[in-house]
Amino acid sequence: MIQPATQVKTDARIAVNDKAREAITNINATPGATREEKQEAINRVQYT
Repeated sequence: MIQPATQVKTDARIAVNDKAREAITNINATPGATREEKQEAINRVQYT
């Protein structure tokens, strides 16, 4: 099935955002990490 490019890009953007949210949830659940370490990791997920 061929989809319009805009739909493919939208689907890809949603998938990337879902993975980023999942990564941030995992970062926040990491025991033993300081608040600063967690924030640094979250910043890397959000801006890469």
